[in-house]
Amino acid sequence: MPSDSDRVGAIADQQAPPISTSSVGQSTEAELINHSTSAAPVESITKPPLRGMLNTFEALRYRNFRLMWIGSFFSSAGQWIQQVTIGWVVYDITGSRALLGAINGVRSVPMLFLSPISGVAADRLNRKGLMIATQVFLTVMSFLLAIDIVLGKLEIWHLFVFTFLSGAAWAFNMPVRQSVVFDLVPRHVFPNAFALNSVAFNFTRILGPTAAGFLILWLGPQGNFFVQGIAYLLITISLMMVVLPKNLARDGKKKENVMKSLTEGFHYVAKGPVIRTLMFMGLFPVFFVFPYMALLPVFAKDVFHGGPRAYGLLLSVSGVGGVLGGLFTASLGKFEKRGILQLVSMFLFGAGVVLFSFMNNLWAGAIVLIITGFSQMVFMTINQTLLQTNIPDELRGRVTSIYMLNQGLVPLGTVVAAIGADVIGDQQIVFIMGITCAVLAILIAICAPQVRNMRLVGAADKHYQGDGGMGR
Repeated sequence: MPSDSDRVGAIADQQAPPISTSSVGQSTEAELINHSTSAAPVESITKPPLRGMLNTFEALRYRNFRLMWIGSFFSSAGQWIQQVTIGWVVYDITGSRALLGAINGVRSVPMLFLSPISGVAADRLNRKGLMIATQVFLTVMSFLLAIDIVLGKLEIWHLFVFTFLSGAAWAFNMPVRQSVVFDLVPRHVFPNAFALNSVAFNFTRILGPTAAGFLILWLGPQGNFFVQGIAYLLITISLMMVVLPKNLARDGKKKENVMKSLTEGFHYVAKGPVIRTLMFMGLFPVFFVFPYMALLPVFAKDVFHGGPRAYGLLLSVSGVGGVLGGLFTASLGKFEKRGILQLVSMFLFGAGVVLFSFMNNLWAGAIVLIITGFSQMVFMTINQTLLQTNIPDELRGRVTSIYMLNQGLVPLGTVVAAIGADVIGDQQIVFIMGITCAVLAILIAICAPQVRNMRLVGAADKHYQGDGGMGR
């Protein structure tokens, strides 16, 4: 049984109002505060702060977040292994590059169309139950596909159905996983918790494809899916061990019209200038800039005159930069000026992509990608942290699900990038992507002082009354 210091408690009736923003022309900076309109569930005993480098891993001191983080780590690794294995099996069976691209597209379709609905579910249903249900579904699907391969009954359409259904399950699972972080740690620890989640994702981005290759070699594709099913089963067990408090904000929402709930999330984003800007910053680069990664095979072969090893190097160093960026963000502690740091890192990310477009040497390009991956991760982690910290708990699932549309925008952006590369050239389209990102960061810094001046409150119990940029 967990000790008292590891139990989650509900701080009843604690109102943590949204961001307090300064008006244009005033010197008062925006304050980003702990925000929840429901009982704010955190572990009942706030642990004394860590010092030095140990502060980087502060959120892992809390049992429930630790369990969730381990589950997220292995879930992310499982997704990478699944993606590589599915691609291998499709190409091995058909030899078709078109079908290989099509199955990657099918994976993103549920994210585009089901994410908003999943946000409604996250705000109306028991979040822990929803995570467990989707995890059980993923476990069963993995075992069924493994058995299908073992029995020699596999057909290509089975893989498309599996990929679509798995994508649908993740469309419901991911917004909930993002939403419950506020239920697992004290509010002042949330930025660290979110950064550690980013570290887990990027670490598995480095190791996942490599592990998948070795597993295919040792166990075959069917063995990969058996391993994935076992991993998902263990994740389900770990979720059952997580203690989440009853969220009072959702009790009155269960009978609310689903369409009304859906539009309420979009209305909240549309009406608030701060939230609207943060959401735009989170989604536009994903669509228009992040797809530069899809052109790395072209750079490896045609620009750097390498092969698979060169491509693997470029992918790996980008992931290393992402891990370092996540660790840096997790180490920020009580550094408050996150708004300006978000914009600086966004500018550096764009500038890094611009610089990479001029590279003609593999190792010089690899060094630039480390810096680019670092800046990209700092920007995205801070952006998500500022967004999440300014969402009321009863809307958290719906707003998060809108943000999760980025999972479906990347493939669409990849199509745009590929067409642009064919029309004007690989290096030219990457240059345009990077310069657009850098200029956008400058424009937001000039035109949106409320976002530029965002700060994190240093103490957990320090609250400021404000309107969250909602204009009320």
